[in-house]
Amino acid sequence: MITFIAVSFAIFHLYTGMFGSFPPYLQRPIHLTFAAVLAFLLNVPLKDKKNRFWAFFDILFSVVSLVIFGYFVWQNEVISEWIPFGWLKQMEED
Repeated sequence: MITFIAVSFAIFHLYTGMFGSFPPYLQRPIHLTFAAVLAFLLNVPLKDKKNRFWAFFDILFSVVSLVIFGYFVWQNEVISEWIPFGWLKQMEED
């Protein structure tokens, strides 16, 4: 699963490098979500019984990161109106 996420992260960056990036209010959450999920999942200490308590939190934080990203994708138009770089969106439309 970690390999799939890491390869998807690389493919995402290759795609945006070749075909252009998404608007900043969507590009940044995508990048941050991939990085956060990988950071949390790569540190899961499942083999050591003493650290299984912390593994629960790593998995929980990974899921929370995905939920937050889902919210950004679902509400990106509304959020783009709240945040101060709305002027970038106007530049894209011109």
